[in-house]
Amino acid sequence: MQRIASIATLVAQHAGDAAFLWLRRRREIDGPFLDATDIGRIDQRLEANIEGLMAAGESGWRAARAQFADFAEPGEVFVLGVLAFRSGERAAIDVTLAAARQAGEIGVSSLSGALARTPRDRLKPVVSEWLDARDPFLRCLGLAALQHHRVDPGARLADLLADADAGVRRRALRLAGMFKRRDLLAPAAATRCR
Repeated sequence: MQRIASIATLVAQHAGDAAFLWLRRRREIDGPFLDATDIGRIDQRLEANIEGLMAAGESGWRAARAQFADFAEPGEVFVLGVLAFRSGERAAIDVTLAAARQAGEIGVSSLSGALARTPRDRLKPVVSEWLDARDPFLRCLGLAALQHHRVDPGARLADLLADADAGVRRRALRLAGMFKRRDLLAPAAATRCR
């Protein structure tokens, strides 16, 4: 992360607002009260806060980490994820993965949201590593990235359908359905997600 002059209070507010707006968007996206225009407004505000954090560079990263230290919640994991994935810095990504693990199952969901808001080219270096990792948490993240960016992993998907972890199998099954992979009907039918 680069160093840029910034106002600490404003940067901290960006971190808090981004976490709040992502949680609000997540809760309201399928809710009965907000329509597409309202969700679009939330998205604009969310992106403005993320851009403020990105523009602050190292100060933005420190503010996001401080926010997570105070409130280890899904919104804060999301903010860490967006900043880390967009920066592409391995140290920041490692900190974010540790934070997501600390948050538990909701950590994967939070990072999934961050992956959706990260340009595909920024994710290429890590996604293939995640899919090959021994850790099911990382394989789930790799599959989430593929789903959000609509990337078919080809033959690798059959192996992921037979994965030892139920969460990985569930995400692989969703991905196979998304791409209408008829060649995987037999393995998909045999997949148990519990």
